[in-house]
Amino acid sequence: MKRTIVYLLGLLLVGVGGLGLWAQEVGPEQVIPIELPLLLVEDEGPLPIFAQGEITLSTTCDYCYLHTVQYKVTVPQGAVRLVIELYNTSDPEGDLDLAIREGEAVSEDTDTYYYTYRTYEAGGEERLDLPEEGDSPLSPGEYYIGIISLIGPGAGFELRAAAYADEILPDEIALVSNAPFSGEVEPHSLFGELERQFSLLVPDAAELLAVQVVSVEGNLDTYIGEDPISSTTGGRVAADYHLHTAGNDHLLIIEEPTTGRMWIVVGNPTDTKRSFTITATSLSELVTLVSGEAIAGVAGDRSGLIPLLGDYLETERGLIGLTQYRIELPEGAVSLCVELIGTGSGDVNLYLRQGSPVTVVDRAVVADLSSISPSSEKIVLSGAFLVEEGIYYIAVESVGDGEQTFRLTAEVGL
Repeated sequence: MKRTIVYLLGLLLVGVGGLGLWAQEVGPEQVIPIELPLLLVEDEGPLPIFAQGEITLSTTCDYCYLHTVQYKVTVPQGAVRLVIELYNTSDPEGDLDLAIREGEAVSEDTDTYYYTYRTYEAGGEERLDLPEEGDSPLSPGEYYIGIISLIGPGAGFELRAAAYADEILPDEIALVSNAPFSGEVEPHSLFGELERQFSLLVPDAAELLAVQVVSVEGNLDTYIGEDPISSTTGGRVAADYHLHTAGNDHLLIIEEPTTGRMWIVVGNPTDTKRSFTITATSLSELVTLVSGEAIAGVAGDRSGLIPLLGDYLETERGLIGLTQYRIELPEGAVSLCVELIGTGSGDVNLYLRQGSPVTVVDRAVVADLSSISPSSEKIVLSGAFLVEEGIYYIAVESVGDGEQTFRLTAEVGL
């Protein structure tokens, strides 16, 4: 049952001068943080044992029925259900109740318990299943678990608890596109043992995803999946893509990858520890522009770039930037002006394409419009040349060798 306050005795203390005074509110003497088990919603097995102990009551007041120890758990994002069970292990008939409070500890005074949820079953077995019927969905955050003992101190108890989710994601090591991450993997094992996995967010309309794993010692496995990598009942690793090679350089390229998070695991099938460096890149990385706001960028930066990706970026004049820019025209737009100003010593060129990112085929740039000039570049679209409510992609080309800096602005006329 969910309430904020429950009145027990309705007593009013009378102090000096006849004034009504409330007794002091009493909370726990100790709060123990415990990691809450997370299970899949279809798991109908017994709840994991959460805590065990013996009921102790406060010796500083004669109205206290709360166990002096409470337990703090954190319900994670994505959890849809929280179940807590309490058992009196000394006497199944001895009356114990659960009291749960969101955000702060359960407390009491002479007349009141302060809690969010409570059970009232007679005897020594209690169960709370949240959200209760008619309640709003389960809120993530901190919950405090208290035990009310109506039979005094000394009873043994056991708490069981778990949160449930439709999907359980592993701990995430979020990779930054084209930024290397180095680690070590033990013999005959997986880095993170499936509980920690690499991930990369693939933007909308990405042309490809490239994952490179380099190891001086060689002989590693790379697993990639749209869902977290898992193991089958036979102990094999389940993934959408798997690359094994005895060499020291793995490169897996996935064309037209699915938008969203991709999961990656590195495995070591050998008898010795292996060090590795992983780099994941999606082409193109997309940055959404805000109309009228200038953004600084770099094109032609080859540092850390996976070598074979040059085939997708190298042009007859230089190199298309790894990052492209996206702007969406709102209803009623009458013009689009894109301006590129080089801020370095070299030249930069401007390309514009409606509906999909700019690409490179056989060193030729595939775009709808381009502006090639040794100074600033500008493309203006209006009238019949403008696709209302369309999405435009902008790419910058560095001319010659070396990286070039620039400032880019796209402004929508309404």
